[in-house]
Amino acid sequence: DVCRKTRAGVKDKLFATTWKISMSRLIYKIGDQFPWLINAFADQHVKAMIHDTDRYFNNTDGIADQVRQILVDSILDCSKDCKVLLIGHSMGSIISYDTLFQLQQSEQDLMDSKPKLVDLFLTLGSPLGLKFTQDRLLGFSKTDKAQLPANIKAWHNVSARGDLVSVDTTLADDFALMKKEGLIDDIVDHTDDVFGWYKNLQGYNFHSSYGYLVEPTTSKLISDWWLEN
Repeated sequence: DVCRKTRAGVKDKLFATTWKISMSRLIYKIGDQFPWLINAFADQHVKAMIHDTDRYFNNTDGIADQVRQILVDSILDCSKDCKVLLIGHSMGSIISYDTLFQLQQSEQDLMDSKPKLVDLFLTLGSPLGLKFTQDRLLGFSKTDKAQLPANIKAWHNVSARGDLVSVDTTLADDFALMKKEGLIDDIVDHTDDVFGWYKNLQGYNFHSSYGYLVEPTTSKLISDWWLEN
């Protein structure tokens, strides 16, 4: 059913903008400043995300080091012969960002001697706009360009209405220093008319990667990049 549709219908949009979801998004925004509220009000998707991020940020059993190394190897291998499109959904956007910063620090000579490693960084349903996340990113700073990755050519961020993980829908403001200092060509947020329609037996899940990948904004960004390269 997800792949049969080409865009969200009226019913899908109504569910994404109900007062219940709008109130939940507001609570999560407040909870980003007062984290104890999240455990009291979070739904199962947000709780699962928090659990995964805790394991990652605490580097439980070395899991963060392991997963970043896999991505490091893939990016370096792919960038030898072609341009790279890196897609990070949800927790994957955090891992991708940290990996790019890690590469920036460990491969500085390589960074200085060739084009940007990642031609397009595409984040979907990303929690990178949250203070909770930013406080735990590798080296993240809004005032020191040396603590930001400089190996991305362009960054596009897609946030769907009703997504309770990417409650801070815009990243261009949070990472504005990257553009100001010339570390990246552009950071663009896509939020205005982005609606998902994925649902399962539990109902709608506007954070689902399946929903994001078939959503017209995302699919056009990917197809346009593919045709250009």
